[in-house]
Amino acid sequence: MVDNCHAGSSAEMDIIYLSISGTYSLTSQLILTDSVSLEGLGVNETAVNGTNSTRLFTVDDKTAVFNNLTLTNGNAGTDYGGGIYLENNAMVTLNNS
Repeated sequence: MVDNCHAGSSAEMDIIYLSISGTYSLTSQLILTDSVSLEGLGVNETAVNGTNSTRLFTVDDKTAVFNNLTLTNGNAGTDYGGGIYLENNAMVTLNNS
């Protein structure tokens, strides 16, 4: 469950709260095309897992901030960026992640 996701709002950066403790397993990568901050509960409480089958995130020409979460088991195959792939001058900040 993702709470308080206000994508497309007038705020400069959207904030997504991963507010349930546990692992969020992905079956495909998440492509971030707006500036976003993903907020977990802590590195021992919140994880995003690619299950060794997919890249976790692609950030395309925006800013992404990852706070208080673990990124694990991303797989880009023969490409770069199993965890996070940056395109077109994208920027990423990791805090407690």
